[in-house]
Amino acid sequence: MSLKSFLKERRHECAITQTEAAERIGDLSCQFISQIELGKSKAPITVLKGMCRVYNISSAEMLEQYVEDMVLSARLEAERLWYACPLKKRLQKKSATFFYF
Repeated sequence: MSLKSFLKERRHECAITQTEAAERIGDLSCQFISQIELGKSKAPITVLKGMCRVYNISSAEMLEQYVEDMVLSARLEAERLWYACPLKKRLQKKSATFFYF
């Protein structure tokens, strides 16, 4: 499960609105909570820790979700870069120059 889905699900389990979540976490807007849940913004670790407190999530569970999400993001970026690079460029090797005396 993606981090955004996990966070939205946990907020719903706590039966609180995005506005209530933003207020309880502290100095956030409900729009920012929405952006996180839509995957349009990444939550800073301080916000994730606040969500642990408000949504009753253990630090270990949040860390697990966070790491899983970061690994998925890294994989998607690596695949994007891999497939964006033409095959010809991937196979190109720099020719070595040898001098014989």
